[in-house]
Amino acid sequence: MFEMINSYLWNNIWVFKAKSKEIITTFKFIVINLVTLFINNILRLILVDNLNFNASLSRIVSIIFTMSINFLGNKL
Repeated sequence: MFEMINSYLWNNIWVFKAKSKEIITTFKFIVINLVTLFINNILRLILVDNLNFNASLSRIVSIIFTMSINFLGNKL
């Protein structure tokens, strides 16, 4: 939870320089983060259990993938 709050603040202040502080912006941010969390967990499950990837390598792959989705979701 702390990571999500930290990410929200830095995204609004520094990365996207949001001028709007509307509740809808916060809601969209939370939804995007929950979706990418779900994707991250599913992707790691598939990589480790089905494709026999190394657990550490699967973390790296899933973080890179979901970080990209998260950035694009917040940007758009």
